[in-house]
Amino acid sequence: MKEINKYIALLAMGIMPFFAKLTAQEIKVVDNQPQEEVIGSLFFSEEELIANAMERNFQVKIQGLEAKAAKALKATAFELPKADISAQYGHYDGPDNNLAFEISQTLPFPTLFWAKAQQLKAGSQTANLKLEMQKNELRQAVRILYEQLRHKQHQAYYKDLLSVTYGRYYDLVSERYKLGEATKQEQTIAKIKMNKAHFEYKQLQLEISALHRKIELICGVKDFEIPIAKFLEARPFEWRNFRKPMSENLTVQYLNSQINELRAEKNVSLSEQLPDITLGYQNSSAVGIHTIDGKDVNFGIKDRLNSFSLGLSIPLNIFASAAKVKAAKLKMQAKEVEAHQIDKEMQAEYQLLMDKYDKANLRYQHYQFKALPEAEELLKLAEESYKLGETTYLDYVQALETVDDIRETYINYSLELNLCIINIYALFNK
Repeated sequence: MKEINKYIALLAMGIMPFFAKLTAQEIKVVDNQPQEEVIGSLFFSEEELIANAMERNFQVKIQGLEAKAAKALKATAFELPKADISAQYGHYDGPDNNLAFEISQTLPFPTLFWAKAQQLKAGSQTANLKLEMQKNELRQAVRILYEQLRHKQHQAYYKDLLSVTYGRYYDLVSERYKLGEATKQEQTIAKIKMNKAHFEYKQLQLEISALHRKIELICGVKDFEIPIAKFLEARPFEWRNFRKPMSENLTVQYLNSQINELRAEKNVSLSEQLPDITLGYQNSSAVGIHTIDGKDVNFGIKDRLNSFSLGLSIPLNIFASAAKVKAAKLKMQAKEVEAHQIDKEMQAEYQLLMDKYDKANLRYQHYQFKALPEAEELLKLAEESYKLGETTYLDYVQALETVDDIRETYINYSLELNLCIINIYALFNK
């Protein structure tokens, strides 16, 4: 969650200008059906914004390069020490000049290559998981901002409707006041309510502008809009698809990968305690007269003598290597405890989110299919009754306030439900 707040906090930098202001006339309500292209508007879907963010986000780019670097290092698992090549010329074997060549190569014990390969493989996997975690957090941040913007626009749309309704109410009261059928107090109340609704609408416009700037900064897009549906549909969610073990969670996978990396580090330390193998080849001359099979033979510099050598390099720093192994074991145990704790926390968070989802879904369903339609019906009846003089202005104002409260509550419950679904998706790397 800290990473998400970090993305959103980038807004404070203020490095990108705001590109579009939504006014009452610019707010467009479209059908709930998917809309690919709208004339005069540049609409971005949520997935398009996420794709832009993945492509442009510098933290994802950095982690992607680090993952590629870790993958490239896997080729170094079978790296050999440098070969020693030496030559010698002079009176090193008698009064005559001789020429000798020597090549030697030290080879680590074969198990060290396997241990290093496992260590580098685990390091590459850890880097890839860190990249996926970065992408998952960015995806979650964009979805949260998109959902907040979607609901703020819907809230502004409703507030604009309320402002227009109060405007009609004020005009009607003003006409009645001129005819002596309404009091000055009634006219003043109508004006106050109209101005309040308009002020709240302007406040929502500022919040919408701020959300636009945040999305623009994170996703690297300009001049975009998102459609406002007639109803705030809940995100698709099939709970059966999320009855998976917490081992699927990226944080748990990342910790397990770190454990594998430490285990491989321990195996490397163990392999380093084994002796190194040294192979050598010598080629030299023996200028002079030598007795071979009872005969004197004159050797020149072109007459060569060959030999091979095989040796073992036995490590004497046993205690230092043992300390490395012990340290790796302790680190591995610490990570195992941390992974176990994180797994328990994720299980608890998942259960809390599912409980929260059940409650939020119940409230959302009630307001979507019952309270909201009833509120719209109440608004229609209140307007008709007031025009016909069948109800007082206080009853009419109360009805408008009730409708406004229901709309606000509906939007808040819808946002709560959708944010809950987003967090569940993020928990399972969706």
